[in-house]
Amino acid sequence: VPGDTGELFGASSKTRVNSILRLPVGAGELSLVVNGVQLEAENPGSLNADAIESGERPANGFNVRQQTDKNVSQAQVGLRWAGRAAALDVDAAGWYIGRQLDNRIPPSIIDLSRNAGGARVSLGSGIGGSLMWTLGGQVQLQRDDRLNRANDAGTPGDLTLDQKESVTNAAGFARLSWTPGERFEARADVRTDWYT
Repeated sequence: VPGDTGELFGASSKTRVNSILRLPVGAGELSLVVNGVQLEAENPGSLNADAIESGERPANGFNVRQQTDKNVSQAQVGLRWAGRAAALDVDAAGWYIGRQLDNRIPPSIIDLSRNAGGARVSLGSGIGGSLMWTLGGQVQLQRDDRLNRANDAGTPGDLTLDQKESVTNAAGFARLSWTPGERFEARADVRTDWYT
């Protein structure tokens, strides 16, 4: 910290969790994936060329006064089953992401909450040994809730932005593949997407 006697500003910590579980279910496999991260980091700002050349690492005084930092919590969960059912190749999956961000930057304090999720299903089968068709669809949703407040020396000030955004995506797709031998495969794909 400029002008200080050794106090540090720029600490950070990150915790991650990653796990995968696979189980045989019916004529296929069920997979569960869970990921999570927790980040807490102070933001000391950037260094100019003189500080880099001198070997010093001073924190930006304005960043210190504004207590700039970032705190992020995020969780992701995915579930998938792939296998055979009713003489078809089935691949079905669903997922969810939740994210909370508290971010103090010099002019503002940002509070962002994000929730997103989706699902995807595809069905396929072979024709005569060398042809394979696949049909499927998916849907995805995302919602952001964001509040911006003035940064008053690290304390939330007046509300400057109250914003809500939602995005929806739906899609359908098809594939036809031809594999006459081990070293050759031809594919034709089509997909269409709708957004709101």
